[in-house]
Amino acid sequence: MWASKVVAVDFDEVLAESMRACLAFHNYTICGQDIEYETITYYHLEDNDHLNITTDQAVQWFDDFNEQWQNTVDPVLWAYEKLLERKQQWHTMILVTARPSSLEKQTRGRLDKHFPNIFSQYKFGSIYHSTGITRSKAEMCAEIGADLFIDDNMRYLLDVQNHLPNTQLFLYERPRNHEYKSELHPWITKVSSRSDIFVA
Repeated sequence: MWASKVVAVDFDEVLAESMRACLAFHNYTICGQDIEYETITYYHLEDNDHLNITTDQAVQWFDDFNEQWQNTVDPVLWAYEKLLERKQQWHTMILVTARPSSLEKQTRGRLDKHFPNIFSQYKFGSIYHSTGITRSKAEMCAEIGADLFIDDNMRYLLDVQNHLPNTQLFLYERPRNHEYKSELHPWITKVSSRSDIFVA
């Protein structure tokens, strides 16, 4: 018998292939520079030394995409099947995203289409965006009493760990979370297979 748990799940790059769609929308360029999926080693694009861009330019790059092409983002393969498989065991699943609240209608529309009847609540943090009131993922996880948190960004996981040490953390492998080291982050479970993302 599985104990009831509150599971916080990220959206971009965990449930949706957002970065690939954003790159395609911008023709794999940013501020006149070529950019490839595998060469993005930090989520905050201004931290990638080879790009030589400002934070404002990076935020605008994402905002331009969010305003026009959100409905083209494909869901991550196997994500719905694994969520559905685990829902009865975990009971409560809540979306915890860095997206701004201005994208709530679009985001919920995508979830209704690709992840129907999975999420009971939706939390928007407006992190790394030009609009909305910013709330950290640690704040949102604390608000919902998250027992588990699934994300693909090491910085968010480390922040949650610092504030909520009893929350189990799961990291979905992407090129941007190269900072993970199993010997340095033993409290984080890293999953590299899409079919295993919700198995832990």
